[in-house]
Amino acid sequence: MKVMLFFEDTIYAEKERTKVYKKLYYKEDEWKRFTADLSEHTIIISLNKHINKLLRSLDKLAQVAFNLNIDPETDLKSIKEVLTSNHSSYKGLLIDETKSSITDDSIIQQIKYLENKIEKNEFEFKDYQRLSSLTLTTIMEKFIEDFVMNFWTKVIAPQNAYKELANIESNFTDFCNVEGLPSLEQLCSQGYNNRNIPEEYKIFDLFSCFEDGKKIEEQIRIENNLIELFKSYEEKGILFKENKDGLTFTTDTVFINNHLNTIPNNDATTIKNKGRVLAYFHDQKEWYERHVDIFFMKKGFYFRLDAKMSTSKLTFIPYNKIEFDRIKKGLKYKNEIFYQSSQINLEAFYNLIRNANNQ
Repeated sequence: MKVMLFFEDTIYAEKERTKVYKKLYYKEDEWKRFTADLSEHTIIISLNKHINKLLRSLDKLAQVAFNLNIDPETDLKSIKEVLTSNHSSYKGLLIDETKSSITDDSIIQQIKYLENKIEKNEFEFKDYQRLSSLTLTTIMEKFIEDFVMNFWTKVIAPQNAYKELANIESNFTDFCNVEGLPSLEQLCSQGYNNRNIPEEYKIFDLFSCFEDGKKIEEQIRIENNLIELFKSYEEKGILFKENKDGLTFTTDTVFINNHLNTIPNNDATTIKNKGRVLAYFHDQKEWYERHVDIFFMKKGFYFRLDAKMSTSKLTFIPYNKIEFDRIKKGLKYKNEIFYQSSQINLEAFYNLIRNANNQ
């Protein structure tokens, strides 16, 4: 099946996708990688991106061919209403058996629910089924209907002369050629390329549909900056000295989730409930009978000291409360040294913490 057909919003394509992702679900490592790829707020970011991509194309079409503009204040109300209104939606899921997924939640509520499942590494096949029902067709159908009616009312209906309609068709053909769409005629000599319309601009703000949208958008910005920071340290490899045996620093979500599954449930639950783990540090080099786990998050990290002969100790330490004792060569919290290691470049480690605090 061709890639484009696979992602179409048709019953046949949906059945094919469901078959593929159901097989993926039973391949544990591949499903973990799939959910890890979703973990970087892919739902919100992708949906916002694709809604705006479609709106930009329609806005360019309206400006170039018909001298119309999409008015964000009035024309986009139907999109926000579809996203935020509670409504029943039915999705038939036919693989080996017949199932249905019915929910009265708004699309925004469903997105928040799914993001939470992904963040806690609890995303299951039934969650994929719910995600697959959140299509652009569902979100944009009412807007497109209104857009077409607005076009008819403002452009077609008032035109009486054939010449005026021919000009509209000519501008439309011009737009289609430049955008790589099927057109009825050759490019017009005057048209789209001479218009000063920016390629990338935002028309619709998906975050405005969330009650705490600004907070969510800011959280995504901070987390993305932190991930870039942690990845840069991971790639440079400057936290460790010569021998790296027993030492780990990674941003690999699958690796992090797998490790969370190996520690006691009470510790893992505490960490997951705090939010998303962005990076993970492990030191078992000089401690022998105990080892250190550090789970980097948005505002600080969980420091976990695990001793074989005693219970583990889990402490959340905010980035802005950590100090570096250059005399004792250790990291301090509440005036006490909580971590030392001759195999770690602790000054670089402390710089990482300071940089994380500044995001």
